[in-house]
Order: sequence, then C-alpha cells, then structure tokens
Amino acid sequence: MRIISILIILMVAGVFAYKQVSLTQVDCDNPPKPIVTAVLDIPEPLLDKDKTVKQITAMYKGHHGHAALPSNNFAPAITRSEVKASASYISPKQRASLTGKYCFVPGEVNVNVTLNQIVYIARSAYGDDCRFDAAMEHEMKHIFVGSEIMKKNIERFEKNIEGAYTYFMSEVGGGPFDAQTAAGLEEELGEYTQTAVDISIEEIMAEIGKYQKVVDTPEEYRRIGSLCNWR
Repeated sequence: MRIISILIILMVAGVFAYKQVSLTQVDCDNPPKPIVTAVLDIPEPLLDKDKTVKQITAMYKGHHGHAALPSNNFAPAITRSEVKASASYISPKQRASLTGKYCFVPGEVNVNVTLNQIVYIARSAYGDDCRFDAAMEHEMKHIFVGSEIMKKNIERFEKNIEGAYTYFMSEVGGGPFDAQTAAGLEEELGEYTQTAVDISIEEIMAEIGKYQKVVDTPEEYRRIGSLCNWR
C-alpha cells in the first residue's frame, strides 16, 4: 500500500515536472487581464493674485481666443487646470519552466492622478471686495466643473491601459519566450502603458475644456459686469 502511494506521488510529481519543462503556446494562451488601479487626488485650488488685468487678459486670449472675451474686452480672472499622472508597475508575473521559457503574464499597474487648478485674479480685483467676490464666484464654477469632469473620467485611465494591454498581447502573444525576450516585452509593455496614460490625460483635458465653455456665456459675463464697477 505504501509503495502504491509513493508511486502515485511520483507520477503526479512527474506530470508536474513535465508540465513545467515543456511549456507550450497552449499553456501561455489566454492570460488574465492586468490589475489596473487609478487613484485621484484633487488638492485645494491655488490662488495667484500677482498678475495685472493686462497679463490675465493676454492669458485668456491665448487660451480662449479674442472672440471669447467679455464685451468690455478684458478678463480680470482665469482658471487654469492641469492633469498629471504617474504609473508605477509591479513586474509581470512570468511563469517559468525548468528550460528557462516564460509565459508572459500581466502584473499590476497603479496610476496616481492629480488635478491641479490655479485661479488667477488680477491685483486690482483682489484689492476690491466686490470685484474679488464676483470674480472668485465665477472662477469657482470652473473649479467645480473641472473637478466633477475629472471624477467622472478617472476610469478612462483603467480602460485605456487595459485596452493597450489587450492590443499588445494580441500582437506578441503570451509566449513561451526566452528570458531576454520576456524582459524586452516587459519594457515595451511599460511604454504602451505610458502612452495610454498620456492619451487619457489628453482626452480628459479636452472634456474639461468642452464643459468649461458652458460656464463662460455672454449672460454670465453680463451678470458679473452688473455686480461691480469694473472701470
């Protein structure tokens, strides 16, 4: 009985060892999706009060164009948004055989995303309570819109990175590969991932810009203009 048990153990071990030694394309097919996690941070907006109306108006025209200026042709305030993202990689788990061959299996990608927002208010408006309050109320609408669009679109990073991985794997397959090839593929996958991060930022900034135009309406400018003496 004991001999039979030992034989069974040896048979199982032999099958396992054979499996490890002889990785095939079938063994490496259909790897799982990578684990992608995007974490969003939105710090409190910064306030810059060191610029003149002329400087801020130039910033406004450079960003929105002259035609978008209020009817009085100057802008006492503007909000700028910037999305930054950094991806950290946990090395893909590569299943190796005793022959040195590897199945290419995805690891984890953690993306830290930050939405930085700066409100520029002209010195002349900052020194006047009415102008400052009116300008700040308007700019806070931009802050709200930017923050909400960012929150709703944070999953773009996960979706785009998963899409990049799917395309990458459809091009190169899952192996088996030798050690040098596997290492090169890991580096190449990192480049695909960074491209997906950059594309996500571009898409979200375009979305933020589209919805910010809803805030800057002629009616809104007339309302602000009626609140204070801007001359």
